[in-house]
Amino acid sequence: MEGQAAVELPADLPAPRPPAEPPAGDGRDVLAGLQPILTVGAGAGKDLTAAFLAGAEATLVLARRHRVRYAWFQERSPSCGVHQTHSGGGLR
Repeated sequence: MEGQAAVELPADLPAPRPPAEPPAGDGRDVLAGLQPILTVGAGAGKDLTAAFLAGAEATLVLARRHRVRYAWFQERSPSCGVHQTHSGGGLR
């Protein structure tokens, strides 16, 4: 598995997955249970929080198993941006 599919397939999401983001906040808020991750655009409002968290956990397990030391993240990605991510219909 490479790139985007690495997180989406273990999460049982299609690749490419439907656009999704938290309505407010960021990943810290999602992990704390304060914000869900919802689909946006066509078919808006479906809660994908459990799938995103499962995909992140599966990716962490793989990284630990293979002793991954470095990872590159896609800036402005709703699922892995570091300084900017999509949230509430804009960049945060």
